[in-house]
Amino acid sequence: MKLELQKSKRRYEEIDTLITNIVEGGVIKGLSEARCNQLLEKYEKEEIELKVTISKLEEKITTLNAENFKSKSFLALAKSYTDFSELTTQMLNEFIERVEVYEKESNTQRATQRIDIKFRFIGNFQVPSNIISPAEIKEQERLKRELEEKEERAKEVLRLSRERAKSKQQELSKRLLEGTATEEELKKHAEKKKRCREYDKKRKENGFRRKKSLNAYAKLRNKIKEEIPLTDEEQEKYSEYKRRLAESQRKFRAKQKEKMPPSPPKILSIKKIREKKNNGLPLTYEEQEKYLKELERKRKYERMQREERKLETGITSSKTTWLQSVREKIKEGLPLTDEELERYNNHLEKKRASWKEYSQRKKLETEKLAS
Repeated sequence: MKLELQKSKRRYEEIDTLITNIVEGGVIKGLSEARCNQLLEKYEKEEIELKVTISKLEEKITTLNAENFKSKSFLALAKSYTDFSELTTQMLNEFIERVEVYEKESNTQRATQRIDIKFRFIGNFQVPSNIISPAEIKEQERLKRELEEKEERAKEVLRLSRERAKSKQQELSKRLLEGTATEEELKKHAEKKKRCREYDKKRKENGFRRKKSLNAYAKLRNKIKEEIPLTDEEQEKYSEYKRRLAESQRKFRAKQKEKMPPSPPKILSIKKIREKKNNGLPLTYEEQEKYLKELERKRKYERMQREERKLETGITSSKTTWLQSVREKIKEGLPLTDEELERYNNHLEKKRASWKEYSQRKKLETEKLAS
């Protein structure tokens, strides 16, 4: 800044010399009178601008020098003391110039009051917010705890007073219904009803309609709908609100589920039941019934197909002819071939298995009817 001031002063002196030469020496050699007048006007304009710049720079330098002097004086005063563990009257008188106390913002218990301490040489010094001593942190935590305790006590007192008022109202309503209320209570009740009627009548005459006031979370939702960016604090509040809403919805669904009757067990498909039976796993009553019904339906369908083939061709199937020939051989005591014997034994095993399944199904149906 000082270099800029020196440069401006030097240029001012140069312009002043040029203007003097033009005015006193007349027209410069080689230049016309019009050109000289043009240069003179230009130099005068620059000279005025330089005057303003020089005055501003001098004011700034004076202010900085004064501030530097004040800072040095304050540091010299601070260095004269080596121990600040205890404040004395002399120290306060030397460091503090004056104390300004403002009026309270309100008359409530939590009202704040502004106090400015003006130090000598440096004035009102504000401590940076990031510089907090451990003692100040403890004090802030203590004040926060006290405030939370006060709020809890106030909430508890309000809750108890509401409960007392509610219980009194319930007792009064009960006495009014039973007809045991006193004359004074009946009179107060009638006056209250009259006031309520008058109040409702006035509201209707004035065309009053209660407006739904938006709570804080509804305002946040509107902000999100309008794509307005939220602050970190608002984002944290909205996340907490969503978490509480999800928790309440989960509890509500759990209660509704408890009230509902238990749903019947899901019966597997016939394919899954067949796989379960082939793997040797036990079947439930419903699954066994479904499996037997499916077998019956399959047999009925096969029987119908055989009947249709008989009607179309007019001959019996090869299976029926084979069985009849084997049975005739057994009756006549003729020997069977190994292939015929094996085939006949397989046929008997299948028949026994189907008969066993049929008897089991009939038994289950009987037990079901009995129960």
